Amino acid sequence: MDTHLKKDSFFSKILPRHMIIPLLFLIFGNMAAYYGPRLLNMGLHRSYVDMSCTLDHSIGVLEPFVIIYVLAFPFWYLTAYLYLRKDRDHAYRYSLTNVSSKILCAVLFIVVPSTIARPAIESSSFCYRILNIVYATDAPNNLFPSIHCLESWICFRCIFDEKNAPRWLKISSLVFAVLICMSTVFTKQHVLLDIPAGILVAEVFWRMNSIRPVKKLIKKISLLFHPSSK
Repeated sequence: MDTHLKKDSFFSKILPRHMIIPLLFLIFGNMAAYYGPRLLNMGLHRSYVDMSCTLDHSIGVLEPFVIIYVLAFPFWYLTAYLYLRKDRDHAYRYSLTNVSSKILCAVLFIVVPSTIARPAIESSSFCYRILNIVYATDAPNNLFPSIHCLESWICFRCIFDEKNAPRWLKISSLVFAVLICMSTVFTKQHVLLDIPAGILVAEVFWRMNSIRPVKKLIKKISLLFHPSSK
């Protein structure tokens, strides 16, 4: 019996009860927003548009940015985990901001199905091998707005808005978010227009969920799943 209680206690420290539902929202919301439009566009045999400009064509692949592009994933997951586990209000704000912004992205992926012409990778260097894996696992669509930029900007805003977060961490998160945005074009995963679009969507939804009526709505939603919480 004591062992069982200890196991429950350890599990609750790793995954507090208040973050389970928001985490499920994140997982299923992100999967639906990312794969849904892709499957729909494929099923309808949609024609994709290339939104690259003259400047995009002059930008080549810069190898070091491949590492930054990949490091975006642990940055997102760690920030999300730490923010979700703080308390119920933080968890639902992050989850609903993230998922609602992805819903808009999904609509845009369907309304404006875009693509990009990727370069042929002939080098066998470490960075180019990683880039080949990225290309093989991520089809060149679902580009406008950039999910990479949107996700990174939301993580930056999470850290920046925390009163107790040290100044160096806030600055570092901004720098890293900007570098991730740059990596999307230097890996030829996105075109320049995708970057401000992703940042704008993230900023609008983050600010919108700071408005009092929206905060009240988020609180009501959280109480549906945690009626005993104050």
